[in-house]
Amino acid sequence: MKQILPLIFAFMITLPVTAQDEKARTGWKFGGALPAISFDSNLGFQYGALVEFYNYGKPSIYPKWDDHIYAEVSRFTKGSGIYRLMFESNHLIPGIEWVVDLSYLPD
Repeated sequence: MKQILPLIFAFMITLPVTAQDEKARTGWKFGGALPAISFDSNLGFQYGALVEFYNYGKPSIYPKWDDHIYAEVSRFTKGSGIYRLMFESNHLIPGIEWVVDLSYLPD
């Protein structure tokens, strides 16, 4: 048992060292999708989803991005909801981060 612990420790240390270099991304990439689930005593159960997309543009700017799109659609069991579309850009106007957020929140 005493010999196994140092071996496991040595293996855990070498894992980050042997990891591959991450390739620079270019163009539009899928950022991810998640379910939107929650509970609020005033609004009821929330159900829906959200999704993100990134535009990495040129490989020289990675891991930063040029554009980002976030979309969310969710409803609550007591009738209200969230419909949101957000767009961020770092390159449309040089030196200025541009953000547009459109939301519809029905009661």
